[in-house]
Amino acid sequence: MLHIIGLILLWILRIIGILLAVLLILLLMIIFTPICYDARGVYDESVDVKVRFSWLLYIINGSFIYDEDGPRTKVRLTFFKVFSSGGKDEEDAGKKKEAKKPAKVSPKAKEPDKKIRIPVEEEKKKETISDIGRELKKEIAREIKEEIDKETGKTTEKEVETKKKAVDEVR
Repeated sequence: MLHIIGLILLWILRIIGILLAVLLILLLMIIFTPICYDARGVYDESVDVKVRFSWLLYIINGSFIYDEDGPRTKVRLTFFKVFSSGGKDEEDAGKKKEAKKPAKVSPKAKEPDKKIRIPVEEEKKKETISDIGRELKKEIAREIKEEIDKETGKTTEKEVETKKKAVDEVR
């Protein structure tokens, strides 16, 4: 009889040990599994933001989308929707963007723009800060050289050019 009670207690302890091990593994998974996310955004004439996240090997996943249709949020637990706002899924939004009709033009938009538009070639010619710095260094070096030439009595490039112009005007 004592032998049977010992076996029953042993089985109960084994079951409790297995349950504790499973709980420990789940706890460690929850603590050490990272939250994966992907965020993308574009700001042109409108704002388009798309954020996706997942946790515990996509058991919990969701997305947030903000575009011209407004914000939409979706959270899923495996393949069941837990939370959804905004009404449209990502797939519907993708199909809608592909089949989107051209926007109606308002009478104000038909008026010519009074803004000055920079041609593409001139946009490429815009100076960067490093280009401006190089030009300033060259200009300062040229001024220092002219100062030294004046002090030593040497003729500078500007003086030579002005003398050539004067000679050409006389002829």
